Amino acid sequence: MATLGIIGPGNVGRLLGARFLRAGHRVCFLARSPQQARQLKKRGFWIYSPRPHFVAPRFFSVSHRASSLYPVDWILLCVKSHQVPAALRVLRTWPNAAPVLALQNGMAHWKILQKQLGPKRVLAGATTAGVCSKNSNTILHTGGNEIILPKKSAVPGRKKKDLQAWLQQAGWRLRWAKDEPSLLWGKLLLNACINPLGAIARKENGELARPGPLREILLLCAREASLILRKAGIVPFCKNPLQEVLEVCRKTGRNPNSLLQDLTRGKRTETDAILKPLLQLARKHRAPVFCLPQLYDWLSFLQHSKIYAGGRVPTPSIGRLP
Repeated sequence: MATLGIIGPGNVGRLLGARFLRAGHRVCFLARSPQQARQLKKRGFWIYSPRPHFVAPRFFSVSHRASSLYPVDWILLCVKSHQVPAALRVLRTWPNAAPVLALQNGMAHWKILQKQLGPKRVLAGATTAGVCSKNSNTILHTGGNEIILPKKSAVPGRKKKDLQAWLQQAGWRLRWAKDEPSLLWGKLLLNACINPLGAIARKENGELARPGPLREILLLCAREASLILRKAGIVPFCKNPLQEVLEVCRKTGRNPNSLLQDLTRGKRTETDAILKPLLQLARKHRAPVFCLPQLYDWLSFLQHSKIYAGGRVPTPSIGRLP
């Protein structure tokens, strides 16, 4: 039995935790606040994946102080990219210096983590799982069952093999990228195409892949992102980006992406983390792009104007889950 720490018990964090618990492992959640920790301790949470499963508080540990949790074998970092610096501060107080699997979108967090923790302690990862919240203690897993890991990394081989085994025991399908840059840029390509368009149009992922204007814009974004990476000499893990973008949309068809969820709830979004690295790369290598800059401008306007804030997130009903 392994002991896994999860920093950020949000949608993805709770999905990972629930699966590890069902596989017989011990899970420690590090909450962002005393209030979140108290709520998890008192109420536990429901997860539909797609069948309902209640995770009772007695089966996991949770605290807002890392120093009060158990030593762990691995830590899974599930916070937003802009929350990484704050997570690093509490990470230093964990009882042991366990290796960290970072599941953030974007690129900026990776430099920070490698500088602060060292390349032998941090591993880049990504997941295609679509997850949204029905309410404060109900999580809906709307599709996608892959975790992508790099074949090459500085993390010791035995520790990486242990993590692979535990993820597979928890029911995840593992997929491999050549190295960490291939993984991070490939994930960024997918996010930059799907998340901004879905957020602006206020559509679930599956609607973007249906024949029509949104699909054409989606594919145009994929072509632009692929061109940028090609000009920069970067080979993403996805061999056919256009097909990959459509496939992810179909697999997570009932999911309102995280950008849309954050916009609707008036939270800070990951617009900069998802789009800025590609736009900066396009300028550097003089790649002709039109659609991605337009999406960035629209999202920046929506975030600052808060037009969507307070609206209803198009969360799927439980009966519509695959």
